[in-house]
Amino acid sequence: EEAAALIARGVSIARAARDEFVAAKGMGRGRSIARFDSPLVAASVGPFGAFLADGSEYVGDYAATAKELELFHRPRLEILANASPDLVAFETVPVIKEAIAMARLAKPVPHGSAAAGATTEGASSKRGTATHGIPFWISFQCPRIPTSGIPIIASGERLSDAVAAVAAELPGGEAVRARLLALGFNCFHPADARALVTHIRAAIAEHWKDPLEAPGVVCYPNSGELYDPEAMAWRKAGGDSEVHWWAQEVAGCGADFIGGCCRSTPHHIYSVAEILRKEGRLVENS
Repeated sequence: EEAAALIARGVSIARAARDEFVAAKGMGRGRSIARFDSPLVAASVGPFGAFLADGSEYVGDYAATAKELELFHRPRLEILANASPDLVAFETVPVIKEAIAMARLAKPVPHGSAAAGATTEGASSKRGTATHGIPFWISFQCPRIPTSGIPIIASGERLSDAVAAVAAELPGGEAVRARLLALGFNCFHPADARALVTHIRAAIAEHWKDPLEAPGVVCYPNSGELYDPEAMAWRKAGGDSEVHWWAQEVAGCGADFIGGCCRSTPHHIYSVAEILRKEGRLVENS
C-alpha cells in the first residue's frame, strides 16, 4: 500500500508543479493533447528489465512471456492512471513481446464483454483498459544502427517488426480508440535520431494507411554517453560543445515529440528550445 501511494504521489507532485507553473505564466487551466496549450504530465512506465536491475532493459533477454509482462505492468499502470496524468509514456521498451503487452493493456474492450468490467486490486477500469483511455506512447530502446543500416531494438529484433507487432494489436481505427499518441525511441545515441525517425515513419505509414489513424513519432535520446550494463555506469563524453551538437540532432530529427533521456539536463532542453525559437518553430504560450 505504501509503494502504491508513492507511485500515485509522483503524478500528484508533477501535476502540482505544472499547475503552479501554468498559474505563474498566466497560461490558463485548459490542457489539451491536440492543442498543447500548456505543459502536460506524463506517467512513465518503464520496462520489466528495469525492475530486474541488471541492465537487461538494454538487451531485452528476459524470459517472461507477453502475458506475464502484461500481468506485471497492469497493477502499477492502473495506479498511475487513477492518479490522472495527461498521458502515459511506455518507455525504454527493449523487446517486441513487451510492446505487445503494453498495447494490449491500452486496447479498448468491446462494450458488454466480460473483460470490460474487470478490475485489478479494486481499481475502476474505465473503458476496460488499464490506461483508462489516457493517451499514450510506446518508446523503444535502440542500440546504434548496425552496419546493415537496418535499425533494431535492444533485443536485436528489427524496429520495423516492433512497429508491425503494435499495429497488429491496434490496427487502423483501433489505435485511435486506444489513443495511441506516438511510437518511437528513447535512451539511444542522438547521432541516430534522424535515421531512426525516417525509418519508423516509413514503418508506421506501411501499417496505418490512413494518416488520420496513424500515430506520431516520439524521440528522446540520451546525452550521447554510453551505458555499460556490466559495470552499471555511464561513460562520460564532452561538454557544452557536445550539448549544442546534441540539441541540433534532436531539433532536426523530424519527430513530433522531442526531448532528452538519460544524462540530459535542463541545459540540453533549453538548447533545443533556442534552436527551435531561432527557426520560428517554437510557439510561445506567454
